[in-house]
Amino acid sequence: VGAATYSPVIADSGTVIIMTHASSIVTLPDVGATDVGVQFTIINNSGGTLTGKIVSADTTNTRFNGAGSYAAENIEDDTAKTYLCWAADNWQVIG
Repeated sequence: VGAATYSPVIADSGTVIIMTHASSIVTLPDVGATDVGVQFTIINNSGGTLTGKIVSADTTNTRFNGAGSYAAENIEDDTAKTYLCWAADNWQVIG
């Protein structure tokens, strides 16, 4: 992902996404109960921390790590995080 937004779909599960620019944004798909197990690994290779650059297509219901409400995720430079759907509207962040 360069200076753009990348929006993978459920069928892209297992994809490794490398963010290479400060304007990179990844919009994860809205996930439901039938999507348990869908996962994406995101690597930040932009040269700095990307603040609020990992988001969900569903900003009203999605939770990261079981948080009570939606919040965009940061990713530090040279860091990899895996986002795993474990329940409807829930992404577990590993890394």
